[in-house]
Amino acid sequence: MNRRRLVLTLFAAVVLAQIAVPVWAILRMEMPLRGGTPFRFRVDLEDPYDPFRGRYLALRLEEWSAPVPEDEFMQGGQSVFAVIEEGPDGFARVGGVSRLRPDDALYVRASVQYVADDRAWLDLPFRRYYMDEGALRRAESALRRADDSAEVYVLVRVSRGVAALEELYVNGVPIAEYIEAAPWSH
Repeated sequence: MNRRRLVLTLFAAVVLAQIAVPVWAILRMEMPLRGGTPFRFRVDLEDPYDPFRGRYLALRLEEWSAPVPEDEFMQGGQSVFAVIEEGPDGFARVGGVSRLRPDDALYVRASVQYVADDRAWLDLPFRRYYMDEGALRRAESALRRADDSAEVYVLVRVSRGVAALEELYVNGVPIAEYIEAAPWSH
């Protein structure tokens, strides 16, 4: 009887672990959306295709590098903390980078892509914006027809080192509303 009870206990522990891991991953990304600090990042977009993930909008941030502190050595592939600040124009930028967790600033975990000219170019955790494939094609068409003065940015919420992408905006309008209002996207 003890052997059977041990097997059932181990089985229950494995089942709970398999449930807990995805639930924790979901909750971890939901926490910033509920109470994180919002930041707007200017982006350029492209529409790549990945056979496993499908179509998405790849986000290229305008501000994705920071000066490397003189007392720190950084190299590609290294995990770092990127301090996020709001610039004078109201848009977010990477204000600093450190191997140590900052105590007094909002930050996200990132990895260094490369270091050049005493600046670290970062791979930030919000690089893709997913949407319905039909809407994605209309969004791509609408964005191609938009003039160069169109302001495209994402709203990202940051909390305790975790960043969650909330919405993509074009000229202050959420992308879904923007493509619905665009006469050429129907």
